[in-house]
Amino acid sequence: MRSPSHTEDILNPLLQSWDLPYGLPPFRQVVLAHFVPAFDLALQQHRTEIDAIAAQAEAPSFDNTLIALDASGRLLDRITLLFHNLTASETSKDLLAVQLHMDRWLRVWLHTRARAALRDNAIAHRITLSRTSTHVHLETTRLC
Repeated sequence: MRSPSHTEDILNPLLQSWDLPYGLPPFRQVVLAHFVPAFDLALQQHRTEIDAIAAQAEAPSFDNTLIALDASGRLLDRITLLFHNLTASETSKDLLAVQLHMDRWLRVWLHTRARAALRDNAIAHRITLSRTSTHVHLETTRLC
């Protein structure tokens, strides 16, 4: 990875579609300064996706709850996988500093989401109802 110069002028490649063969990330375009704003946006997007699932007025089903939960957070997963790949294979003081910052940030975010899920229990309630629905096939129930 190269060092950032004027990253605010550069489009963040972590937030763009990756059109390289096999869906590989554009390693040559990624700079360390891209990760914090990308994580910020991806965490915000994932939070919005989960909140939308919990707030649905429609009766819980396998598709609108479990499939939707599985599909949520794809951007966050993609950025996280790339970030952990780089922290495992490339070492530098700058990368370590971003890793320590993001580690604290992700821990706080996960803790906050877990507390919120326990407090309002909307997602857990939807999962329970979707699993006990008579419309769910035996095969899909085993996936839960």
